[in-house]
Amino acid sequence: MKPLRFIHIPQKARSSIEEAGRALGLQWGKYDRALRRSILSSTDAQRDQKALQHLPWTDIPAQLCERFVTESDWFAVVRDPQQRVVSEFFGRFCNLRDRHPQRMNATIRKNMVLLLLGRANNIKGGQGHWLPQAHFTHPGGRRVVRYLLAYKHLQEEWQLMLEAIGQAPLQIDHLQPDAKSGTPAQRPRLDMINRLLVRLVYREDYRLLREHWQRNLPRLDDVSRGQ
Repeated sequence: MKPLRFIHIPQKARSSIEEAGRALGLQWGKYDRALRRSILSSTDAQRDQKALQHLPWTDIPAQLCERFVTESDWFAVVRDPQQRVVSEFFGRFCNLRDRHPQRMNATIRKNMVLLLLGRANNIKGGQGHWLPQAHFTHPGGRRVVRYLLAYKHLQEEWQLMLEAIGQAPLQIDHLQPDAKSGTPAQRPRLDMINRLLVRLVYREDYRLLREHWQRNLPRLDDVSRGQ
């Protein structure tokens, strides 16, 4: 069986997953030093260690991607794009004391326009945070992830994945709100313009990944089927 490694898509319970993996004796995400060394040695641009934690596969040389897929199995967590952009805003731009709908929608609208213009690097605190999830899971349209876990059903699908790779069950604590982001019920909603922009910017996510975050009864054969 190939070793299992983690692709971190921002705002998808990264820290909880990394720590759970560490408890299992597995080096994922920021603990995967071999992965960071491989990327740094094969890319021209020097990247800081924080940026490497959420580097999209579209930014990794094709030859290295092929080696990664051949040598390891990969998993990632995917999330509804509308929920994801709201979470990005609260996780990086403000706290619950400043959760005005107008500010949130203005910030998200600005970032959606920058993405449409191909100027993701101009987004404050970007580093892959606002890029489509398909850039991580389907570079060039090819699926590189064996296990796609829905954030909405993360606890259940996490346990199914552990069972599939022969690991003992282990709970992960990923839904506890912090002081900055709060719970989804505490957050304002996207306005109509932003809902339309999100569907346009993340159209590949809706085409390739929608079945995963909308699934009501997660089953391992749905999650792990290679394409």
